[in-house]
Amino acid sequence: MVRPLFAFLAVAAFPSAALSQQAPAPGAPGKWAVSGSASGCIAHTTLPQGTIVSVLAGTGQESLLFLIQNPSWESLEDGSRHELAVQLDGGSKFEFEAIAKTELDSDGPGLMFAVPPGEADGARFIAEFAKAGGMAVDEDGEAIASVRLTGGGSAMTELAQCMSRLWSGGATAQQAKPRAAIKL
Repeated sequence: MVRPLFAFLAVAAFPSAALSQQAPAPGAPGKWAVSGSASGCIAHTTLPQGTIVSVLAGTGQESLLFLIQNPSWESLEDGSRHELAVQLDGGSKFEFEAIAKTELDSDGPGLMFAVPPGEADGARFIAEFAKAGGMAVDEDGEAIASVRLTGGGSAMTELAQCMSRLWSGGATAQQAKPRAAIKL
C-alpha cells in the first residue's frame, strides 16, 4: 500500500521538465539516453514496437521510478492501480503495484512503479535490470509488454553519475553539455 502511494506522490512531485525529456531520435531505437535537470535525472529508451522505458531519479526521493509507456495503451485510466509481475531475462520475477498515468507527455499513457534501492528486493531488481537483456511485464497473468533491454547497465551507471553530480552540487543539465545516447 505504501509503495503505490509513494509512486503516485513521487510523480506529482517530480518536475514535469524531467518527465517530458525527449526520447532518442526516431532513427535510434534501442539506444538509452540519460539527461538531467536541477531536480533529477532520467534514463530512457524507445523500442522498435513503440514502447518507451524510463528510469527516473529525483533529488530527495527514496525510490527510483520505472515508467513503461506505449501509445496503444489508450484504455488506461489515470490513477488506476495495476498489479504487475516483471520478469527480467535470466533473473527473478518481481511484483509491483503500478499507477497508470495518462497525461505525462507525447509518448502516451504508461504504468509507473517505485523501486526502493535501499531495500533488498529493490537493490536486487536494479542489479538484475542492469544485466538483463529483456523484460516481460504481465498483469493478471496476461502479457502486456515484452521488451529487449540491452545496455541497461551502462544506462544505470550514467543515471547514478548524473545523480552524483546533482548531490555534489555539480553542473545541472542546463550547464553541462548534453550526453550522447548510449549506443547498445
